[in-house]
Amino acid sequence: MKKFLKHVNRGIILAFLAVLCVAGYVVFDNARFKSAKPEIEQAVQQYMEEVRSVNLAAPGERIAKTRELLEKYWTKPQGNGYYGYTKTDMQDYLAYRESYASGDPAVTDYTDVLKDVSISQNGPHGAKVVAQYSVSLEMSREDLIYPVYGLSAWDGSFLSSRPADNGTDVVQSFDYQVQISMYQEDGQWKIGDMYAYMSEGA
Repeated sequence: MKKFLKHVNRGIILAFLAVLCVAGYVVFDNARFKSAKPEIEQAVQQYMEEVRSVNLAAPGERIAKTRELLEKYWTKPQGNGYYGYTKTDMQDYLAYRESYASGDPAVTDYTDVLKDVSISQNGPHGAKVVAQYSVSLEMSREDLIYPVYGLSAWDGSFLSSRPADNGTDVVQSFDYQVQISMYQEDGQWKIGDMYAYMSEGA
């Protein structure tokens, strides 16, 4: 009987220790991710600033600058649970767009607002970012299928344009909801996939 109780007690102790280890890991991992949130948000904001710079570049330079952007900020998605466009999708779109991108209109002003940023954990080294991203482009001419380079892997879908204050340019605006999967790679948070679509009520 004592031998049986000894084995039972050992099993209970081992189970209790296993529960403590799991609970400790969960607490540690949650604390680690919470401390990483400002870094993740900063990475997204920095990426959007560079998207702005790419679209303000001369039309003939945008493809090359977007490719540089992909190499700097993107990585392969991890796992099978991604729904947006990947680095490969973006590269394929740029290859399709390359032959006539030099004919894109000049972008003379690019106004953007990133707000309502929500960050949640997505796996042990991953994060899901959801945000509202409003874009207003002042352009040399109307182009409703102009892509916002760095945000999408297909032609744009602006609904309308209006005359700019200078009387010659046009302004096209779009409100996106952006969903981004990010992964930590070599100490840096990088984009695995992204999906930008028109926000409801836009």
